[in-house]
Amino acid sequence: MSRHMRWVIGVAATVSAFGALLWLGRVTSFGWLPDGEAERWAVAVAFATLGATAVLSALGWWAAQAPGEPAAAGRTVRLRAKATGRGRVTQTAGHHYDTGRAGPAPDQATSPEHIRMRATASEDGQITQTGGDHT
Repeated sequence: MSRHMRWVIGVAATVSAFGALLWLGRVTSFGWLPDGEAERWAVAVAFATLGATAVLSALGWWAAQAPGEPAAAGRTVRLRAKATGRGRVTQTAGHHYDTGRAGPAPDQATSPEHIRMRATASEDGQITQTGGDHT
C-alpha cells in the first residue's frame, strides 16, 4: 500500500474517531461531569481531541513507515558505497562473471528487478557500480 493511501486512511480514521468520541462524550452521563451545557461540550471536545490525537499518532507512525512507491514485485537490491583516500569499491547488483570462463552465464531470471544505488567518493576514491549483469 502506498504512503499516500496510508495517510488517507490515517486521516479518515482520525476524523471518524473524533466524531465517535465527541458523540460518546455527549451521550454519556457521569456524576462528575459539569452541569452546564457549554461546560459539557468543552469536556466532550477535550475528550474527543485527546482520543483522536492518540489515533493520529499511531496511524501517523504507520503511514510514515510505508515506502514512497508501491511495493515492488520481485527481488530488490540496495547498494551503498563509500570510498575515501585511495580506496576502491566495485559493486554489481546481479551477476558478475568473466566471459572468458568456461560454462554458461548465470540464469538471467535471478537478476534483481529493482536496483537502488548510492555512492560517495572523496579524495582519490573510486567506485564502480553496475545495475544488472556485468560481463
